[in-house]
Amino acid sequence: MKTLQVAKAGLTLIKRDALLAMLIPAPILIGVVFRYGIPALDSWLAQTLGHTAIVPQFRTMLDLMLLLLIPYLLNMAASMIMLEERDEGVSLYFAVSPPGTKGYLTGRILQPAMISVALSAAMFSLFRSSDLSMTRAIPIAFLASAASVAVCIGVVAFANNKVEGLALMKLGGLSLMGIQAPFFLSGTSQYLFSPLPSFWMTKAAIEPNNWPLFIAAGLTVSALWIWLFFRIAGYTASGRRVW
Repeated sequence: MKTLQVAKAGLTLIKRDALLAMLIPAPILIGVVFRYGIPALDSWLAQTLGHTAIVPQFRTMLDLMLLLLIPYLLNMAASMIMLEERDEGVSLYFAVSPPGTKGYLTGRILQPAMISVALSAAMFSLFRSSDLSMTRAIPIAFLASAASVAVCIGVVAFANNKVEGLALMKLGGLSLMGIQAPFFLSGTSQYLFSPLPSFWMTKAAIEPNNWPLFIAAGLTVSALWIWLFFRIAGYTASGRRVW
């Protein structure tokens, strides 16, 4: 009940912001594009240009990007809401209201993260392209959610307003490079991308053995980034500590 007030306030902001409202149907649109749009385009280009289709070689990579992009977009909405509430002083209000700081952070960070796990798993089951099993996909979805939370808290930590937040979210898209690295790099060079939690998503998906260890490594890296950014994001522009 304490977080219900926080959730209602967030929904109010989404209703009045067209950009945030567009994120609601985004998971289904992403799933359709990844499952049908990209393979169809690849097939058409292969026939037109006379080369072999390349998407079949990277179906696992597409599924991993599907698992990551959905929580990334949902947590992006949460970070934009947090920035707007910080600008309007609403976050300070929640800190002294019945929900308190704990309820506010639960409603803005924990709840979207858990919802994104469920949505990622659901969209994966509907639109997956590879033979990656649900047994492995669900833990990877948890890792993808944690990685997205890290990026979005980083946006809250360093952006002064929503415009800067959008720019940083685009920059945060570079975290997707961690997914591609193991597909294109071999040997120890690929571990240059190990500070990116998404790197460990791919390792968990393509390595037949010890994949739970890769999940654990990715969650640990995510937790370190979350802790660092969380400490920075807890201060207002005036230097007052919110949490």
